[in-house]
Amino acid sequence: MIVTACEGLACRTFCRLPVLVLAGFLLVSSHVQGEDALTPPKGKLIRTMGTPVEERKRGITSLVLSPDGRSIFSTGAHGTQQWNLDSGERVRTFSSEGSGHLGAVDVTPDGGKLLSNLDSDLILWEVASGKEIRKFSHPKGSVTALKFSPDGKTALSGAGDREKAGPPTIRLWEVETGKVLKTFEGHEAILRAFSFDSTGRRFFSSSNDFTIREWEIESGKEVRMFADIRSKNGGMKSHGGFVYSLSLSPDGKSLLSAAFDGRAKLWNVETGKKTAEFWRRHRVVDETGKGLRDGLRSAAFMPDGKGVLSGGLDRVVRLFDIGSGSERMAFEGHTSDVAALAVSADGNTAVSGSFDGTIRVWEMPAP
Repeated sequence: MIVTACEGLACRTFCRLPVLVLAGFLLVSSHVQGEDALTPPKGKLIRTMGTPVEERKRGITSLVLSPDGRSIFSTGAHGTQQWNLDSGERVRTFSSEGSGHLGAVDVTPDGGKLLSNLDSDLILWEVASGKEIRKFSHPKGSVTALKFSPDGKTALSGAGDREKAGPPTIRLWEVETGKVLKTFEGHEAILRAFSFDSTGRRFFSSSNDFTIREWEIESGKEVRMFADIRSKNGGMKSHGGFVYSLSLSPDGKSLLSAAFDGRAKLWNVETGKKTAEFWRRHRVVDETGKGLRDGLRSAAFMPDGKGVLSGGLDRVVRLFDIGSGSERMAFEGHTSDVAALAVSADGNTAVSGSFDGTIRVWEMPAP
């Protein structure tokens, strides 16, 4: 793992490469096999829930913890489901007529309502009863991103993968009525993630167009693009791949992004400037010796704001210390992409969801 920390124009790079000393020479290896001095300790698995599926079925695509930390809500090949975090038992499956793509899920800040999707339909549920409250449609393709506002009164949805459906759009909905309050356009490909700022008056979005954008809700205008890479056509972009995940720091000052280029980046919310970059240099191999790509699908802050979790195509959940750039712990066990991550409010446990169809609960180390 390499971490680059930037302040103004000056950047510091921390290298996490395996190092061997032979006959007085310092050798830096680009390939890891077996244990070495820099291999992080393995994390402890508390429990596993869910039903394994074939990788192509994308068993778990999204998950979120309830505000009280007692439940996990997930969506994927088996539908939208609620799980008891402590026992690992499935509480219920939220069922609706029809079948199709289930890509995203979120819960209101008070834990009373759940929002999921079935292709282009958004479905609002009552958590206590599991009953469907209403259904409303996002017309431009299967919904791939959802997010409730901090007060739970509005919600964002993003889509944009239907041929000839026009440019991808972000819609802001009034939860109580299902009315569209605003539409935001600017991204050029499928939407992947949202995060509101600490005031709830602005939000951030990420997309398959390799960009992260900030929007002002009242005006409906794009405020800025978070970008530090110049593309081949001369434009700017945030990452070198699809940007799958966004997470706001506990103090609201930093935004964490994770992308298919294998990098996780920290951005200053006030300036839009990149402040740190995490990426893994060595090639990871599976049990057959086949190389796995480094792409990331998920990332999350630890509650103290001092650490971040990442997960992706290498099937491992990794915990990094922001200050030092060191990889503190690796949590292994998934057999396919780690698509979603969540951390309990006390920081004691983390939850990961994978295309392998399972949800795993991990014990986090002390700060």
